[in-house]
Amino acid sequence: MGTSSDLATARQRTAGLGRSRLARPGWVRPGRRLHLVDVENLVGSGRPQAPDLAWCERTYRKLAITAPDDLVVVASNPFVVLDVGGAWPSCRLRIGHGPDGADRVLLRALAEERIHQRFDQVVIASGDGIFVDPVVQLQRRGVQVTVVARPSALSARLRLAATRCIAFPPTPASDPAALAVA
Repeated sequence: MGTSSDLATARQRTAGLGRSRLARPGWVRPGRRLHLVDVENLVGSGRPQAPDLAWCERTYRKLAITAPDDLVVVASNPFVVLDVGGAWPSCRLRIGHGPDGADRVLLRALAEERIHQRFDQVVIASGDGIFVDPVVQLQRRGVQVTVVARPSALSARLRLAATRCIAFPPTPASDPAALAVA
């Protein structure tokens, strides 16, 4: 058994566990990044087509500076999940049901998976204001948060809350200028 001074020292060492960025497990690589992607929000359609999803994945990877060991979680409705899986083959798929279903499953991941202990950076690919509170909470815990969104779909509050924002271009199918160039 330890002395009372040993117990006091142990309490001081463990008092900040779970609250400090320094308390992360030693196996977590510094700079580790999580991407949470609402693919329907990026494409701008509740029923995106396979070519739009493939374009979205290529464009996202170029813009969001993904590394091979980043964790990418993509959420969509069940009607397009097979096409999403084909376009984003190395991601973790989440299925959301109903209105804001993709947002809700991504929010659940933020709430339940101790993100602040596992990642230094989070990229949220959605412009929905529903992410404002989690973004603020992550930043208070030392996590940098980047938002990737179409400018026309980016919540003003989310833009202000994020560490950084990256504009996502419109899909070629919805942009007449892009179709003329293609």
